[in-house]
Amino acid sequence: MRQLFAAVTILLAYGCNSGLSGSGPWVLSDMKDQQVDLEGKSEVYVVMFISADCPLSQLYAKPFTSLMNRYPEFLFIGVSPGENDDENVLLTFQDNYGFGPYIYRDVNYNFSKKLNASVTPQFFIIDQEMNVLYNGAMDDWAIDLAKKKIAPKRHYLMDALEAISSGKELGLKKTEPVGCIIEYNDR
Repeated sequence: MRQLFAAVTILLAYGCNSGLSGSGPWVLSDMKDQQVDLEGKSEVYVVMFISADCPLSQLYAKPFTSLMNRYPEFLFIGVSPGENDDENVLLTFQDNYGFGPYIYRDVNYNFSKKLNASVTPQFFIIDQEMNVLYNGAMDDWAIDLAKKKIAPKRHYLMDALEAISSGKELGLKKTEPVGCIIEYNDR
């Protein structure tokens, strides 16, 4: 845990602060639409924005779960922006695609907008003050929605998690995510 605290301190000192600090609590809805405050549950959160019908969300479900099992010191969560995916849809997604982390709903897009999430899947590593340590793609496997490489060559999210876990500086803090566009419904 001391290494994790040192890693976060190093990252913040090197200017990874996204300006989200003080933006409010980590309030999302669980699958039954009960509000849940995740603030203080972890020093580092690993977030995957998902849409159950997005082919790339489906493709990256198992690899994200594998990272969760590899890095148990971090809190891994899924976030479904908007109202499209209800409890049954999300539970089916978890079962069909082997998605292990709990999925929270961001019905009003508050959390998604705080992070400027633009596509699903999009991955974030965030500290407890909502400073973004990493934002982007999991790896370079997907080129676009309909095209992917045989295998990824660069593992951006895993490299960032490894750096944080080891107390080292992140190499890449931002990559361009590929996925299904999040269509914000402004109310």
